[in-house]
Amino acid sequence: MVPGLPTLFRLIIEASTALLEGDRDRARTIGDPLIDKWPLRDPCATYYLARTLSAAGHPRTLEILRRSVEGGFHPYAMFMRTRGWIRCAQSRSSRI
Repeated sequence: MVPGLPTLFRLIIEASTALLEGDRDRARTIGDPLIDKWPLRDPCATYYLARTLSAAGHPRTLEILRRSVEGGFHPYAMFMRTRGWIRCAQSRSSRI
């Protein structure tokens, strides 16, 4: 990693890299510290965090998606185009 890179950015890069490498377990493990460091109030960015968490199979995905929607991000057309990951998160959530 680049020296001096803020922790939040490092965690985002590490989680994304783990997913690209197919290492969902490592990405899932990075999810909790990433959520804890997430200072952004931008609901759109929070939506993309939820998508990343969903790809990792993280159990807090729906919580973060809810934070995004309650923050004002609710573009219906986009949700309809990308709803597959939301359904997967709901399915995993019901098994927890």
